[in-house]
Amino acid sequence: MMDDLEQRKILSVISHAALLLSSTVVAIAVPIVILLISTDPIVQVNAREAINFSINLLIYGVILVVLAISLIGLPVAILLGCVLFVASLILPIIAIVSTATNPDTPYRYPFIWHIV
Repeated sequence: MMDDLEQRKILSVISHAALLLSSTVVAIAVPIVILLISTDPIVQVNAREAINFSINLLIYGVILVVLAISLIGLPVAILLGCVLFVASLILPIIAIVSTATNPDTPYRYPFIWHIV
């Protein structure tokens, strides 16, 4: 049987790792399921944070599309798109490492709006 700390670590890591698996519904669905099934407050904070990060990526993506449609914003959209792509890969990895090494502390993504 798994102890609470190990379960906390695994569920928190899975919440953040879902962001790396897919940029579709899976990235949001996995943390939502974990949020609903877990009663651990740290796991719930990590799941909410992963959901917020996914929603923020979608919002930033829409903003980039709007910028790309306007001719003035195309160079800016390309640059910001590259930054967004790199951030969407690196920040979840940092979150995974943080939650795996410090399971008692929830990870907070920088530069995001907290919607959920």
